[in-house]
Amino acid sequence: MNLTDDMSTEERKEMMATIMKRIQFDLLMEEEKKKAKEKEKEMMHMLRIIQEPILPPNQSAEPEKHDRYNRKTYLMKDDTTGLYKIGKSNNPKFREKTLQSQKPNINLVKIWNDDIEGHLHKLYHRQRIRGEWFHLNPIQIRYICTHYK
Repeated sequence: MNLTDDMSTEERKEMMATIMKRIQFDLLMEEEKKKAKEKEKEMMHMLRIIQEPILPPNQSAEPEKHDRYNRKTYLMKDDTTGLYKIGKSNNPKFREKTLQSQKPNINLVKIWNDDIEGHLHKLYHRQRIRGEWFHLNPIQIRYICTHYK
């Protein structure tokens, strides 16, 4: 015996119409989710472009040669947002203090004596939120901190 055996033809038509409306609604919601994800992706791309530094015509984005050899890579965490910053600096502890003047909840997690910033940026490009800020999970943090010396 089926659920619809005791239903009249009119009730069956009504049930089918309800099911069809639900299917159409679900399809519409999926389409809206896809559009929202595409829009979010576009907005994040625009945000990255906006945040890229604009240098005067006579200034190069390339660090001076004497700076390049002293660069250390650092990992910092913003405890407010849970985001991690992968950056490089000649003096990461001083960099931490300058960032803390703007956002006091930023703390240094690890410093590497090598310039591995570009490598880590490429490796975790899918977790990039903006600029040098990444949404990394505890497993990724553990891997970064233990895999790189």
